[in-house]
Amino acid sequence: MSKASPSPWIIIAYCCLMQAFTVGIGVYAFALFVMPWVQEFSASRSSLMLAVTASSVAVALISPIGGILLDKLDSKKLILASLAIYILGLLAIAAAPGELVVVAMFGLVLPVGIVLAGPLTSYSLVARAFTGKRGLALGITALGTSIGGFFMPFVVTELLGMFSWRQVFVILAALTAALVWMPGLVVLKADIPPASGVQQGGTLAMMRSRPVIQLGLSYLLPSVMFIAILHNVGAYAVDIGVSQQQAAWVISACSVLMAIGKISSGALSDRLPAKVLYIGLVSIIFAGMVVTGLATSFPSLLAGVCLVALVTGGIAPFIASLVASRWGMAQFGRVMGVIHAFAALSGIGPLIAATIRDSTGSYSLAFLALTVLLIPAIACFVTLPRVVEVQPEAEPAVT
Repeated sequence: MSKASPSPWIIIAYCCLMQAFTVGIGVYAFALFVMPWVQEFSASRSSLMLAVTASSVAVALISPIGGILLDKLDSKKLILASLAIYILGLLAIAAAPGELVVVAMFGLVLPVGIVLAGPLTSYSLVARAFTGKRGLALGITALGTSIGGFFMPFVVTELLGMFSWRQVFVILAALTAALVWMPGLVVLKADIPPASGVQQGGTLAMMRSRPVIQLGLSYLLPSVMFIAILHNVGAYAVDIGVSQQQAAWVISACSVLMAIGKISSGALSDRLPAKVLYIGLVSIIFAGMVVTGLATSFPSLLAGVCLVALVTGGIAPFIASLVASRWGMAQFGRVMGVIHAFAALSGIGPLIAATIRDSTGSYSLAFLALTVLLIPAIACFVTLPRVVEVQPEAEPAVT
């Protein structure tokens, strides 16, 4: 990076902050507003949950487009514009006359910020800023979503205790503008240009590319299993005689373990062959799924879910590092955009697990059955067609 460019470590810090707000508010804080909306709009819970489904679909659709924009447009303008749209979406929710506007904003507008000012953009910025120790840098960057998932619900809960939900959304919009959008004017003052290099085909070509599809499936299938457990752990706890308070501790532990997994997996991706690391990661997931499926108490449930969370958290930076090294920065946005679209489909996991539970009466069978997905996941990764790898550049000075 040029002398006028911000320090790579400042870029990481800013990307973590950006993700904490966009993902923290747009994803993790949603559930805290459901009851206020139900009461004010006389809405059903199921109709409000359409916002979650719509958001997942929108992220899947926008991610490939976001990948194109990241490869072609100036990052500073893209981030500031998407944050502005996100902030306007929060203000629109604050003024919503009914549930349809809430669903529309969460399902159509906020995903713009989640994609273009969230993990996809953050990985792109950091991958450009680092060449040496890129995996570790991406692992640290991935902590942004964990930070948002851990702190934002507490912030929102405190605000809801003092203000109406409409006022809370105005406050969240103001905080996003003051703590994320305005610092972006300074942190990104030196324009971070699109990555240079030869671009081999457009996004449609990427979506039909065998290596990209296989890598997307390698990311998606393990994610399906973790999301299936995460959203069913409360109901599963009832089945095995574990209290809801203990189930909440399991969910909280997941956030911490995922954060550890992101850093450790990112660092290991700098040192171990990709196939060795991936097989090791999915082997731990398999063990965690088995322990979870056979759990009969709080300790065994905690141990199993934490094993799965530890590894699932590390898959994202590992995949991002692999894409940067094999496809290069000229293709990074497009490839990661398609892969993020695959990842967004992991929301089908809870439905699969719940359906098996309803049919068989056993979550254990559901979680054990889902381990079958690891077979095609490993097959896709170990047979990944060879892509010309980019030779590492000299690492920029990091201060």
